[in-house]
Amino acid sequence: MRILIVEDNPDHRDFLTTRLYSLGYVCREVVGGHEGLCILRSSRFDLVICDYRMPEMNGFQFIHTLRTTYDLSTIPIIFTTTHSDRNVIDQAFSLGATTTLVKPYSLENLQTALNLNLIGR
Repeated sequence: MRILIVEDNPDHRDFLTTRLYSLGYVCREVVGGHEGLCILRSSRFDLVICDYRMPEMNGFQFIHTLRTTYDLSTIPIIFTTTHSDRNVIDQAFSLGATTTLVKPYSLENLQTALNLNLIGR
């Protein structure tokens, strides 16, 4: 299974990559939404993990562009954020996120999110 990580924070990217590799996933990391969209145009991924706050393009804009511009309406998206505000989470779901994780989250919560999004794919 291939996972694209769209995250500008190097510590969080390292956390995700280390954990995902240990679980047997193949990962590709990018720093921002524009780069993520470019990669998605040319490579196939089974899942995207994207952050809310990123420079140039936030997670909302990334999800909206991915869902409306590209033929990627079925790819699962795990949306990560430090905001536990229900409005932020609801907005992510309305744009097309399939799961949200509020930072900091545990390895167990990450594994649950992965299982919910990847079982049967």
